[in-house]
Amino acid sequence: MLGLPEPLDVLNKRLLDHYGYAHPEHQLWRVVWADTSYTEKRHGTFTKYDEHGNYLGEETGVEIRPRYSNIHNKYVLERFMFVPDGVETDLVEPFSYYPMWTFMDKFGQPLPAKWEAIEVIIDNVERAAARAVGAKYKETNEMYTVEQLKRKIAIHEELFGNETKVGDALAYKDGVSLTGKRFE
Repeated sequence: MLGLPEPLDVLNKRLLDHYGYAHPEHQLWRVVWADTSYTEKRHGTFTKYDEHGNYLGEETGVEIRPRYSNIHNKYVLERFMFVPDGVETDLVEPFSYYPMWTFMDKFGQPLPAKWEAIEVIIDNVERAAARAVGAKYKETNEMYTVEQLKRKIAIHEELFGNETKVGDALAYKDGVSLTGKRFE
């Protein structure tokens, strides 16, 4: 359904070209491989163990922690964001990249990061953010052919489905109606 995957540097350059910087040193959107060495400085109380797994106690302070210790072998679409005033956080810096989408299928299997999917995801995130604050979402004068619109709709459905177990079951032909008939 989606086009061919592109290298991360190509995707990130395209994201920079389309969406720009959020901060002088940080582009607004980026795609990362979760298993790389992206870290964050966090303040808190941390449990310490030695190299054999023996408990050493707790220590309060700042630690550099991996950003995605619970996500492996997957691409992640991130958005740069400032921590809002008044929000308590364990982050040392007042900003960070936040995961907006992990590229995986409904079974948790990795998917390649593809530009067509990234565009749909960002459009959905920005549209929802605008709606949440009561702002009008940017309108586009872009004209699409019927085939282009069908492709965009197919990508949206492939990424998001109906976002409910019932809707996804019906979409993937696993649903059963109240009459007991299967949807084919």
